[in-house]
Amino acid sequence: MGDGGRAVDSGLEGERILVDAKGVHRQLGVRRGRCREPDRDPPDPAGVVDADGAVAVEQWWTMVLLGLQGVADLGTMPGDHRFTEDARAHPLGSVSQHVDKDIAHRYAEVSGDWAAHHFDIEAARAAGFDFVFTHGLCTMAICTHRLLGLLGVEDPARVRRIAVRFAAPTPLDSELTVNAFGINENSFAFEAAVNGTTTVTNGRLDLRP
Repeated sequence: MGDGGRAVDSGLEGERILVDAKGVHRQLGVRRGRCREPDRDPPDPAGVVDADGAVAVEQWWTMVLLGLQGVADLGTMPGDHRFTEDARAHPLGSVSQHVDKDIAHRYAEVSGDWAAHHFDIEAARAAGFDFVFTHGLCTMAICTHRLLGLLGVEDPARVRRIAVRFAAPTPLDSELTVNAFGINENSFAFEAAVNGTTTVTNGRLDLRP
């Protein structure tokens, strides 16, 4: 979540409150996906739902299980958000944001994600990186916030969908550059990079009219 919103604990297990820039409080509950037998119902994606049960945040990931055979192809594929060359022909500009050294701590305080590789260099090296890095969803929030500013959109409630593919972690204390492209009146593509390394690809922002 960017500067426009933060999540805080409600004191109840599995529940959080989303506080947006206008001070609107939206009660959230964590819905975790679970594995099921291949011949039964498909698993739900991990996500966050509001008090009415509507999905507010949804996360998809890929898991590679070597040597596993005979698993049925179940579930629903996420919506396509691949970057098209048509969009690249309509650049809208670039905007940068410095990723502060302490942003991982600030994000962890509101998200509850204290994974060690965001804070400890040895843990980051054990994960295959020579630097500590910010949370992926924090990077996505920064991109969204900067992109909305570039487009002149002041009301975050206009965001209908935001989707990205993380190509590489974003190091702390770095300069993140977001490049934006137009798809149509209310849809935009974007990428992000740090020091020449692409960190976000296939970014897609859809706005409500």
